[in-house]
Amino acid sequence: MMNNIFKVRSEEELNKVLAQLNLQEYEVNCGDEVIKMKPRKTWYLKPPHVPHGTVLALFECPDGTQIRKKIATIILFMK
Repeated sequence: MMNNIFKVRSEEELNKVLAQLNLQEYEVNCGDEVIKMKPRKTWYLKPPHVPHGTVLALFECPDGTQIRKKIATIILFMK
């Protein structure tokens, strides 16, 4: 599994990275097969007072199963 790590310095840069991540295709395990698909939804989780966060994505398999997967780590250098 390849984990994307991004270092951002502003809110604008963070929004651009999140938009870019939402457009990419990722390999998702749907039952017995691995399918490349785009996420249905992505969101950013960051605990308070911690300089890094995680980007999660929601994927929907052809059989209707929904899968959540970590797709990136973002390190913030904002003041």
